[in-house]
Amino acid sequence: MALSRLKTWIAGEVLAASDLNSEFNNILTNALTLISPLTGSLNAGGYKITNYGGTDAPSARSDVPIVSQVQDQSFVWCGTAGGTANAITLTPAPAITAYAAGQAFTFKAGSSSNTGATTVAISGLATKAVQNSGAVLVSGDISANLLYRITYDGTAFQLEHLAAGTSSIVQSFVGGVDFTAGTTTQLTLSNSPGAQNNIDIYFDGARQENSTYSIAGAVITFTAVIPVACLKVEIKYSVNITSTTYLVPADIGVTVQAYDADTAKLDVVQSWTKAQRGTPVALTSSAAAIAIDMSLGNNFSHTATENTTAGAPTNMVAGQSGVILFTQHASAAKTFAFNAAWVLPSGANGTVTTTLSGKSMIFYSTFDASTVFYDVRNAP
Repeated sequence: MALSRLKTWIAGEVLAASDLNSEFNNILTNALTLISPLTGSLNAGGYKITNYGGTDAPSARSDVPIVSQVQDQSFVWCGTAGGTANAITLTPAPAITAYAAGQAFTFKAGSSSNTGATTVAISGLATKAVQNSGAVLVSGDISANLLYRITYDGTAFQLEHLAAGTSSIVQSFVGGVDFTAGTTTQLTLSNSPGAQNNIDIYFDGARQENSTYSIAGAVITFTAVIPVACLKVEIKYSVNITSTTYLVPADIGVTVQAYDADTAKLDVVQSWTKAQRGTPVALTSSAAAIAIDMSLGNNFSHTATENTTAGAPTNMVAGQSGVILFTQHASAAKTFAFNAAWVLPSGANGTVTTTLSGKSMIFYSTFDASTVFYDVRNAP
């Protein structure tokens, strides 16, 4: 309240020394009431307020903070998280009274890492989901005793790991092995990269716009199937470093591959000085049909047991070639037909040997993901 006068003087009264001293003593004793509470904005005239808050530091949400509190992040630092690994509680000071979009808090994780979906309750308010770029947390997203920041987006708190740094990763997916061109719409990374803007995706070297895919945890979902002609998808991204593992000489050849100048590379022109061979994959006929998965190998073999038809191969990639080694039945010749996906070029032979126990070689070359050319050569 405002300062009150001790006496209201009227004309003709004599002002005694004691009266004057009492009025000044009142002002000196209650000087704070001259400006508290303010009834309007305070203009400091370009000057600063010094030596503020040393005795009674600001502690309420309506208090004016001091520079040291702002610099020390006193109002957003929550110390070690309480609750459990999957149901965190934080107690900032002063306490918040409601959640607001943009609020951010930092904390140290407890002694246990999370094991799955995680929630947080701040200042005793309702629990909110903790997410990693909009995705539900998975085991290990919050590691024990490490520092984190969470920011409220209006619905959930988004997690940011305050790591010492990041590690860049390039992960490749090979058509016919890791995905099926013309069919696959999702790929799963070995790590969760976080924000979508931290990812670069290339189809056979052509960078894809980030509007053509979305990310949830470690799963990349494309808005359309991976193109039929795509042979390789390369994804470059970064992950937070949560711990450091140092290799020792004993790890070479066990944890990591030993250096070898002769190691084959997938994307380098090489001159082979020794024969390269692939073990033929055995094909079996069931209900008069043979299923052929081109991702299992280049060369195949089949010994006739019944009249059968080679079905449309799966996981075909343009440019794959090889041979099917066919052995005719030993006592009764069987027919070997081809699905419409198998195209017989002009002038080629499409009939296997009918000689008992005879041999045929079916040479093939895939034209695209749905067409394969073939030619049969029979032993004399």
